[in-house]
Amino acid sequence: MKVCFIANYQKTLFFYKISEQLKKNGIEIFWISANKQQAVELEKNSPKENILLIDKSLLDTENLPIDDFKIKELVHGDRCLKYENWGINYLKKIQSPIYNFIKQKEINLVIGEITWAHEILILRIIKSREELNAKFLNPHTIRIPSDRFAFFTDEFQSKIFEIEKETSIHTTPTEIKVSAPDYLQLNNTLLKKSRTFNHRAKKLYNFITRWKKDFNDPTLTTSHLRTLTKRIKEELNKELYRFIPRKKFDESIRNEKYVLLTLHKQPEASIDVIGRYYEDQEVNITNISRSLPDNWKLLIKEHTNAIGDRSIFFFTRLLRDPAIVLIDENESSLNIIENAQLVITVSGTVAYEAAMKGIPSATFADTFFNKLGLCKKLTLEDLRNSDIPELIEHIKESESKSHEFKNWILRNSFEGIISDPISNPKCITSHNIEKVSDAILTVGREIIPSARIQ
Repeated sequence: MKVCFIANYQKTLFFYKISEQLKKNGIEIFWISANKQQAVELEKNSPKENILLIDKSLLDTENLPIDDFKIKELVHGDRCLKYENWGINYLKKIQSPIYNFIKQKEINLVIGEITWAHEILILRIIKSREELNAKFLNPHTIRIPSDRFAFFTDEFQSKIFEIEKETSIHTTPTEIKVSAPDYLQLNNTLLKKSRTFNHRAKKLYNFITRWKKDFNDPTLTTSHLRTLTKRIKEELNKELYRFIPRKKFDESIRNEKYVLLTLHKQPEASIDVIGRYYEDQEVNITNISRSLPDNWKLLIKEHTNAIGDRSIFFFTRLLRDPAIVLIDENESSLNIIENAQLVITVSGTVAYEAAMKGIPSATFADTFFNKLGLCKKLTLEDLRNSDIPELIEHIKESESKSHEFKNWILRNSFEGIISDPISNPKCITSHNIEKVSDAILTVGREIIPSARIQ
């Protein structure tokens, strides 16, 4: 079996350790990288011909695109390419090298993220070209339970690769407990660190020494001015956020009829890729508020990791609406869910948690947990044609499928942590690497029954 990983910053070390484990089972490893420095590092343990570099140097080639693949859509959702006038041309130039690499090397599995435009483009090429006989898999946490993951097969993380055979590495917990995800505590620790003087000084130093970076990397912003402006805005927004009035979740709010909406960090794949076409969160909030009964409240809760992403003006515009209440970001979402009439998000875990607790919820994006009876996909047409109470009644009419869902998600997921060593160092422990590698081998046997795996 031949497996190709897509290098992606800190995630590359995680993928590399998995690749070394897979080699012990006779798996041939390949890499696709948009960063030359990472490609050079990977060459130390992989043949050069097994590594495809797709950096901006390909802009100087005469490569022709093999299809459209809605690349304008990809550029619009990419946090770097959207600001560059060469973005569309770059996605055209890399198509044939990617196609030829996968075809000529006879790669069976491509494993990667769905963050950057080139990653999603690779997924689209594989899905649209059956002659490649390849499969794109995106390993990602299933969120609940937080120590399990599945292999997603689409760019919206709404479809999971389903296991047909019973496997020896499966463990099936009898109960799924809804609790705050482990990554929240880890993220909050990193967030506190980011506000220290030493961390800010280090960021300034890194900016000043940016000339050391690989500017042929399409995932790096080329404009020093844009980067500096962005960093200044983030620091200013963090300081001004403290002056924005937020409320504790006390009895005065608990006894109201309310809808809860949690904000996404942005830019982030969960909103810009998975939530494509619903990525304007302010517009989403306005559309929900106008569908509320006059005496209901819309509770908005900021993501703790997103403080600094949004300006004070974003919040002051929202708070002009008397129905909107900004809840303190440190309040427990699980507590707020308990009394909510409805929980809405673009693609966030909060809707999953609500449905598991028996509270109606809705997502603007397709998600795998829409399989739960109490979690429905929400569209603008739904808001246009119904008010919020009608939508809630419609969701409640759906048959509860929590038992079937639990069995399905546990049967098609694996124990293990999918992360990077910065966000969660546990992901690169030998025990976890073995678990994730075994899961890849299990899926590989299903996809390619004749594969030679030791």
